[in-house]
Amino acid sequence: SAVLKSAVREPAVRPYMSAPDPAHVLASALEHVVSPEFAAQVRASLGRQPGPKFGTHPDYPGYLVRHNADGTRTPGRMVNREFVPADEAMNQQSASSSG
Repeated sequence: SAVLKSAVREPAVRPYMSAPDPAHVLASALEHVVSPEFAAQVRASLGRQPGPKFGTHPDYPGYLVRHNADGTRTPGRMVNREFVPADEAMNQQSASSSG
């Protein structure tokens, strides 16, 4: 019927627009993220942030390492969202396992 034909229409034909290649987009983003300039910007920004800095160190596998203001490093673990130096963390762990 004429009513049905006017209600149901073919979709309008749109010109084909190619989408960007996802691999190219990802590669471009990764080049920016891992560029030496960007890494230097991130390090500088983190260095300006207040509070302790944490990282890892090959001498202390399995531990977080707190970088202290005086330049020393303290290995430890996070216990209840608080940094506990390694020797104290070991004492707390042995006390809780023996009780």
